[in-house]
Amino acid sequence: MADQKLSELIELSTIPASGDEVYIRDVSEAAANESRRITVANLLGGVARTATLVVAANDSSDKSKAGADYVCGVTDDDVQIQAALDALPATGGKVMLLEGTFNVSLGITITKSGTILQGAGKGATKIDSTLATGDIIYVNGAQQTLVENMFITDINGSATRAVHVKDSSQSMLMNISTAYADNGIVLDDSELSLLVQVYSAHAANAAFKILSVSNVTILLNCVGILSERGMHFYGSQHGIQIIGGAIESNTVAGIEIETGTIRGFTIWGVFFDANAIDIELDSYDATHVIEMTAIINNYFPSGTTHNIDIGNYVKGVNIRDNYFGIVPSTGNIIITGGTGVSNILATENYFNVAPTLAANVIARHNVGYVTENSGASSIDSGQTTKVVAHGLGVTPTVINIAFREQGTSDFGRWWVDTIGATNFTLNVSADPGVSNLDFAWEAKVR
Repeated sequence: MADQKLSELIELSTIPASGDEVYIRDVSEAAANESRRITVANLLGGVARTATLVVAANDSSDKSKAGADYVCGVTDDDVQIQAALDALPATGGKVMLLEGTFNVSLGITITKSGTILQGAGKGATKIDSTLATGDIIYVNGAQQTLVENMFITDINGSATRAVHVKDSSQSMLMNISTAYADNGIVLDDSELSLLVQVYSAHAANAAFKILSVSNVTILLNCVGILSERGMHFYGSQHGIQIIGGAIESNTVAGIEIETGTIRGFTIWGVFFDANAIDIELDSYDATHVIEMTAIINNYFPSGTTHNIDIGNYVKGVNIRDNYFGIVPSTGNIIITGGTGVSNILATENYFNVAPTLAANVIARHNVGYVTENSGASSIDSGQTTKVVAHGLGVTPTVINIAFREQGTSDFGRWWVDTIGATNFTLNVSADPGVSNLDFAWEAKVR
């Protein structure tokens, strides 16, 4: 073949084989501009790259199948997916699941740190499970893993967990949907984890279950609906943050936090609706206390029983800047246990209608629920009592009186009684005379 300019060469229409040659001109001084050749295999062998293996579904496109390392059949696609994961080097890598439906009858296990299991999107990659029991995807003892971009459904409703992350710190689950497993997403002893835009529904037990997680775990814009519990936190843990998302239509509780030493828990910016109880906090003894919980900027348009249920051994709850809509049948913020409960503060919330709060909730500066008020009034000449409407949303615990004058006559002793939900009464022992008896008052809940 005659020599041609590079610009005149015909472009390959197919991917070059590993044995094909590429011509390279060496421009170093020692080589004196010599042209040499190298095979494609040797050229790529000198380029450091992360291992990536591609798995196509039986219903993936022909083009996708042609470029895949593994092509699945009609059933038992877990075999090909597991083979790809097992083929990754010890340092991990990526297994890509292309568009289509993967039918699995056995669980898929990730045990190598640094592994990514990546679908083509929740609307493109679907895993249909017929497991009799166990985990559809199990991340076990693998650090810094990522599972993302897929929809996982348990066809028979018999799998124990859709995704189970155990003893695997710095793990991430992103853009995943699960449905119909007994538990949707389970984190177990896996600290510093991040869940982003994970949707879990129709779980017989919990859409999300977090077990004994220490250090910061963040659930960002996650959705738990149509299950017994939207999110269930069990065992000792701290540094949990739930940010954004929605918790709806769960038959036992939207978020249930129980039985363990739990510190530094934040629920921020979540939409709650139609749950039996929106948030439930309850521990079992004085050595396992739930404390330093912040419930901030959430939206509670309604509730079946109550919005926030505080049981036993709960200390230091800050309920702030939330919107409460319709009052549920029992009330907005309720203390159902009371043993070991202290420092429950509700402040700067918006109550659409007058709320029902437990007596030992400290309420301050809320819209729709007045807990501090003041004014001025007078005991008229010829009278010895004055009934004052205090305007609070609850019976005040403190009434302060300041007299503005002596009165024409000596009115003797004074006292306040009949303090109720709407009024209190100021009494004097004698008629103050023609001048009347002006006074300022302050009513509040301490």
